[in-house]
Amino acid sequence: MTGPTIQIVQSNGHRFEIIRWSSDIPEALLLPGATGGIRGYGALGAELQSLGLGVAGMNPRGCGGSQASLENVTLRDLAGDVIEVLSVLCDAPALLIGHAGGNRVARMAASMRPDLITAVVLLAAGGMVPPDEEAQAALSQIMSGSVEKAERHKLYRTALFAPDSKIPDEYFEVPDRSAEFGRAFSAALAATPVGDWWAGGSCPILAIQGLQDRIAPPPTVIFLKPSSPTAFR
Repeated sequence: MTGPTIQIVQSNGHRFEIIRWSSDIPEALLLPGATGGIRGYGALGAELQSLGLGVAGMNPRGCGGSQASLENVTLRDLAGDVIEVLSVLCDAPALLIGHAGGNRVARMAASMRPDLITAVVLLAAGGMVPPDEEAQAALSQIMSGSVEKAERHKLYRTALFAPDSKIPDEYFEVPDRSAEFGRAFSAALAATPVGDWWAGGSCPILAIQGLQDRIAPPPTVIFLKPSSPTAFR
């Protein structure tokens, strides 16, 4: 297999777009952040595959080729989508890798069906320590979908990147991100008690936390250990 391929998983009247970096049965499923856009994770998926981990990525409902209602959607609904996809794609329990909002969905899925999940990797795990106000304001503007191209670099730098890091040009042009999904996700998250998803069930957890992350501040991981006895960082 020379490059990623697209697979469509249909289940319970839903349709989910999957990117696969290998023809092998996936051992890991990658979940994108709060506006979706799994195509923005191509470099990560390819790197994990090159290290020998069979990995696929999932677009949430309303993003790319994934289709399901966003009306009154709950965090449990989104986690249920992940469970549906795991049940179709994988013939054994799999690793979930969730970035930002995606790691909250991953932890909810692990709480609901620990039998399908070996462990959860959290990339930028926020939720317990408040984000920096300036960074949160920039992220809210990004998620609104009304950002002019000239403003993007500044807003992305403020919200999502360390001061000296290079922002790849392709990061600004991810075609399967969805502001509509972002709004639905934010509402679902606000309506769900943090305690319902925070611990990730009984699954082992690896938290990878950026030291300069202003949205998911590093002290967040301190709260993982007492609530998740199997967590490590």
